[in-house]
Amino acid sequence: MKHGEFRIWAQSGAIVAAIGAALGGCGGEPAAPADQPEITTSASRPPPPISGGTLLVLADGRTAVAADPDRDRIVLADLASKTILAEMPLEALDEPGRVVEGPPGRVHVALRRGGAVASFNVKEKQITRTPVCPAPRGMAYDAGNVIHVACAGGELVTLAADTGAVTRSLKLEPDLRDVVVTPNGLFVSLFRTAKVLELDTTGTVIMKRTLEDGFFFGSAPAVAWRMIPFGSDEAMLVHQRHSQQTVSTQTPEGYGNDFGCGGGIVRSAVTFLSTQYPDSAIPNASIEDTALPVDVAVSPDKSRFAIVGAGSNTVHETATDLYRGSSGGDFCSTHIATPIAEGQPIAVAFAGSMRVVQTREPSRLVLGDGAVLELEGESVLDTGHELFHRTTTPAIGMACASCHPEGRDDAFVWSFDTVGKRRTQSLAGGVLATAPLHWDGTLPGFDSLMGEVFTGRMGGPSQSPRRVQAIALWVDSIPFLPSSPAPDQSAAERGKALFESPAVGCATCHSGPRLTNNTSVDVGTWGVFQVPSLRGVAARAPFMHDGCAPTLRDRFSTYCGGDDRHGVTSNLSPTDIDDLVSYLETL
Repeated sequence: MKHGEFRIWAQSGAIVAAIGAALGGCGGEPAAPADQPEITTSASRPPPPISGGTLLVLADGRTAVAADPDRDRIVLADLASKTILAEMPLEALDEPGRVVEGPPGRVHVALRRGGAVASFNVKEKQITRTPVCPAPRGMAYDAGNVIHVACAGGELVTLAADTGAVTRSLKLEPDLRDVVVTPNGLFVSLFRTAKVLELDTTGTVIMKRTLEDGFFFGSAPAVAWRMIPFGSDEAMLVHQRHSQQTVSTQTPEGYGNDFGCGGGIVRSAVTFLSTQYPDSAIPNASIEDTALPVDVAVSPDKSRFAIVGAGSNTVHETATDLYRGSSGGDFCSTHIATPIAEGQPIAVAFAGSMRVVQTREPSRLVLGDGAVLELEGESVLDTGHELFHRTTTPAIGMACASCHPEGRDDAFVWSFDTVGKRRTQSLAGGVLATAPLHWDGTLPGFDSLMGEVFTGRMGGPSQSPRRVQAIALWVDSIPFLPSSPAPDQSAAERGKALFESPAVGCATCHSGPRLTNNTSVDVGTWGVFQVPSLRGVAARAPFMHDGCAPTLRDRFSTYCGGDDRHGVTSNLSPTDIDDLVSYLETL
């Protein structure tokens, strides 16, 4: 057995015992089904959820920079000689993500959990760290010799590319993802909702763009995995589309409801945005056989683009014109994605006309000419991570991560045949301790969740107790998204006092380390529902079980948030509500 792994049925200790109890026990450890590996493995330090976009080919056309969030390192490779140039270790749990170059030969890497940007010159390879925000995500180099960093907490921080000094810091809205520089300012994408903010050169938001339906009638854009530049005044966005039709929870494989092109309730798509057409975008077109489209790259001459499907284990490469014509491409793409023979694709780039794909487990670069560069490194193989990120069945073409991107939620309100509207719940922050699960608390533990959703609705194969335990272990390791500091600390402190006041009563149910007592109650919202954890709540809009509250402030409205059974807030002033919201945003 490799160092850094353990077989979970042989591992003793409180954590496995606790999860085993939550799953109802393993019942004598029956053998796994014949089509499942007998060895079930959990990494000693669980790998982070897949985020994509961790590969860059520099302007010289031959140097590749691969960020490795599984091992907290950066690897430099020479694609021409097909050799590894350097491995640069980072701090534990830094989770390196997006990579940009600017000026030539100077590289910047967003440290998603490290709260900083790591910068180095390719020749010297000496890393400097610049703190930027609790959760940096996308980056872009501006010809003005600055780096723009978008943060999940809503910060947009601009740094001097040579010194790292902060030259501007804006507070936009939560869930920022990628940044693209335009002649008029910036495009900034929102991760879960797939909306795009357009900023002018002063940093003022002049428009929030909502992607068009295109040919996808009865669906809505969601989860903008990656946005990249396309020319000087355009951006290319790869995202998902989620069905707005009624979804069956009673029919086997109910998530296979087709809203065009076959497949299930979650589809992949690509959209082009242009500053020349502020009121519209080229309608998005379907990307077939490409579940979890976590990254996209375009060739230097813009004639071709490639999208990796981490869930389907495929790469979709095709001519750009087929998707960028006046009609936005065919409704149902007929282009077949190429399967990756070994490893899971997580990022893609072009070196000239040659495609380069980064994979995990094994960690390598797969070149379009057939060559493979092994990035080496200790294995972080984890059965739970794999189950979460792979499609359950090709016919449905979706994975757990399709609705729970990065282990959290897709900000989407689904319409189910039996219970009506339900907002996707986040899995972050130790979900096992919040059982029973689902909004109405009908699932006593993770084993019942796997049976009801993974096997029943998603059509996945029945999993052995060992494999259910493996995915439970991994899901339970997903951390809360770190909160950003309160802009007004005094308001947050006043809000905390109100929250904890017996007269208001919020802490009666929202108590303990996760701010939930795990009970099901009727708070005047037309039913009995589980008390959700409030940790990281600011990152989970829309709010309430049916998503009726677009903002935290809307939760305190009578039309959505219930009555005084949901905290005695009817007598609070607007200023008091603002203070409560300020506090909630710090949790």
